[in-house]
Amino acid sequence: MKTTKITIAGWQDRLDSRWKSLPVEKQRKYTRILLIVYLCLTAGILAQYCTHAGKAEPMLIRHIDNKGVTTAAEKQGNKQSIKKQAYENR
Repeated sequence: MKTTKITIAGWQDRLDSRWKSLPVEKQRKYTRILLIVYLCLTAGILAQYCTHAGKAEPMLIRHIDNKGVTTAAEKQGNKQSIKKQAYENR
């Protein structure tokens, strides 16, 4: 974990020094491009959400049947039948 932390810190330092070595105009250009891409992605996701939300079907609410879960009464019945089978097989 310590070596990973050191590796990441070194990588960040190299990127930071490369960024600072760029001219200010280029830094602004890259920042503008990044902001425009972010805004386009955000607008696209919001548009997609709005179109899908308008077409949404009503939610169906019903009882859940889970065949793997048994009730306490069923467990008691299973215990009694197991005891009965064990008694009969003696």
